[in-house]
Amino acid sequence: MSMDEQSLLVGSEGKKSRVYSVAVPSEATPTPTATPSEDPESETDVPEDQANGIQSQQGTLMALGLAGFVALVAGSVVALVRKP
Repeated sequence: MSMDEQSLLVGSEGKKSRVYSVAVPSEATPTPTATPSEDPESETDVPEDQANGIQSQQGTLMALGLAGFVALVAGSVVALVRKP
């Protein structure tokens, strides 16, 4: 906060760093509240864009699992080949 408590000062360390001043509102604004949905069945439906995101996440996890398996096999091969 600034000395007059009218703005928030944001910056970094150092003599040549810039310092930004952001005005602080003088009065608090009310916190928004959630309104209940009229149709309770609509809350259980998964939007199509979220369904695609879930499928994308499953593909990512499958790719990570496959990469881990390949790394494990490669490490085993190297360990077996280097045995004296």
